[in-house]
Amino acid sequence: TYNDIHYEDIKLPALFLPQLNKVLHYLQEYQLSFEIEKLHFIDDFRPLFVSNNLTLKSFGHSEHVFIVEHSPIHLEPALAYIQTYATWANILLFLPKNTKIEPQKDTIIHYYEDLEEIKTIEVDKFNFILILANYNELSLLLENSKQEKNPSLF
Repeated sequence: TYNDIHYEDIKLPALFLPQLNKVLHYLQEYQLSFEIEKLHFIDDFRPLFVSNNLTLKSFGHSEHVFIVEHSPIHLEPALAYIQTYATWANILLFLPKNTKIEPQKDTIIHYYEDLEEIKTIEVDKFNFILILANYNELSLLLENSKQEKNPSLF
């Protein structure tokens, strides 16, 4: 809700609502037009729901979620957000080998050299895997993994 107008189905993580509020205030203050309904997923904090065997599931249809972050700058705020609002969750950080991050309390970090290593993660032991990667690349990797697990008869 902004200025008593309720917007539904905005594909923006709640983590970024304070920033969106500032942008909307700026646009309104300077009388710049905007259509908030056309807001699409951004490259930060983007979810991929997966089954226990790493097959992609529809949005919201799994208790196992990869939260894809493309920028190391947003890793710590994203992790803090998850730890604040999902205190019940088991969280894993899956990061490229050279990523520098201050470990948070009870946070398990797996450093990878190749994104393919995601296939070795036991997803059923985690609710959220915060991963620093390219969303499209990870999505394609998981989609190809699904095809490998379901071979054709021919």
